[in-house]
Amino acid sequence: MARLKTATGELETIDVPFAVEYPSYGSLHVDGRYATYIGSSPTSGAVVVRLDVTTGTHEVLRRSGDVPVDEGYISVARPVEYPTANDLTAHAYFYPPVNQDYTAPEGELPH
Repeated sequence: MARLKTATGELETIDVPFAVEYPSYGSLHVDGRYATYIGSSPTSGAVVVRLDVTTGTHEVLRRSGDVPVDEGYISVARPVEYPTANDLTAHAYFYPPVNQDYTAPEGELPH
């Protein structure tokens, strides 16, 4: 995030310390001192966050759900590329299987 000082044209970066926790955000609304938006991550549900753009402090106003899910069960997408016809490259997301309670037998591949 950044703040544009319209009088000078200067772009000032706003430090968002919790961006690691909610690296994806949208539906941004700014009203003077506060920026309110929906933040999310691959391993947590969406939250409504209010950021004080002056101090950098934030507050989670609402969560999309109250049921916590252990990250040991959540598959996080990995971007992959692979060759296709005519020397082109296709792009996709791979969701590796995750289940912290299961270990496949040695040498066994998925069916």
